[in-house]
Amino acid sequence: MSQLPKNLKRSAIALLTVAAIGFLIPTAPAGGATQVATLSIETVPALRGIPFRVDGRPFVTDGQGVAHVTLPQTGVYELASPERMLLGDERRIEFAQWSDGALDPSRRLDTQVTTRLQVGFNVDYLVKEIYRDEDGRTLSPEEIDSVTVVDDAGMSRTHSGVSAGLAGPTALLWQRFPPGTRWLRAVRVVDGDQGLRAEKVSYEVSSIVVEGRRAEVTEDPYTPAAGGGWVIEAPAAGRSYTLIGVAVALLLAGAFLTLIVVRRRHASLPKHQLAGTPLRHAARRASRAPSDNEKRKDFVRVLLRNGRTIEGWKSSSPAPDDSQVMMIDVTKVLGPDGSLVQSVPLDSFVLRSQIVELREVGADKAPAPST
Repeated sequence: MSQLPKNLKRSAIALLTVAAIGFLIPTAPAGGATQVATLSIETVPALRGIPFRVDGRPFVTDGQGVAHVTLPQTGVYELASPERMLLGDERRIEFAQWSDGALDPSRRLDTQVTTRLQVGFNVDYLVKEIYRDEDGRTLSPEEIDSVTVVDDAGMSRTHSGVSAGLAGPTALLWQRFPPGTRWLRAVRVVDGDQGLRAEKVSYEVSSIVVEGRRAEVTEDPYTPAAGGGWVIEAPAAGRSYTLIGVAVALLLAGAFLTLIVVRRRHASLPKHQLAGTPLRHAARRASRAPSDNEKRKDFVRVLLRNGRTIEGWKSSSPAPDDSQVMMIDVTKVLGPDGSLVQSVPLDSFVLRSQIVELREVGADKAPAPST
């Protein structure tokens, strides 16, 4: 009988020991138990303040372009990214893709205990184009007919020199831009072996049309940046024709004034003093038939680059004519469609660079030259 209490004591001690061990060692969760999940999203390039939603719950990126959110459990969630967004007044972004290959901004995501994901955004900057000629003179956009731009990927596009802008109630905020500016892609997202990466985009002007004249352009590549303007050098070719025209007009005006002065001076002289004057000799030369070495008039038909056709008498001589301007005593002018149009004073002074075809017409078909 004395042994019974001892056995009871031993049993009690054993039970207490087992209970203590069971209390100290945690049991594994049942198959249906939940685990907290962490989701981290990194923007490429790094962008602050980009909002995301997971099952409607918002969270945003920090200064490093990373957004964190804690989920109550692992599993499938609805994840949403902005498709397009305006960042300030001069920058906007456009969704490109997720790092796991998903191409829709809103998608389903199967989260684990820790899930990390990248999302790429293409970035555009608002750029003001400034046109200058070779002399540094700023040109009005209205002088630029068109500009052809090629990016570093070989994609080209042509736009006019004037940018009217976009505004109004029908334009979304991210679409709008003021007159004189346009949106240009500055950063593109590329899917590489190490995940998404951002590449800067550069542009070159391949050609420019100024006042109807096209010219090739060679300049350094331009990469859009915040607050930057793109200075595009336009050729001065358009101005050269204008300068030639001005020079010709000045020469003609000077010759005309000189002729008036000479005539007035000789008109004031007595007739007996005119016998040895140049005008007297000129009158004598005009009274006799022209020699082979003197100028003659040919009736010509001139087709110009603008489509007009001019017919008239052209002075010519055996000596080579180095003048850039051909003077014509105009008798008829035809428009591009072949119809008869009114002649203007400048039709009498034709720039040789504007001539497409020059043809002599038989004298029997020509009207008499004016005197």
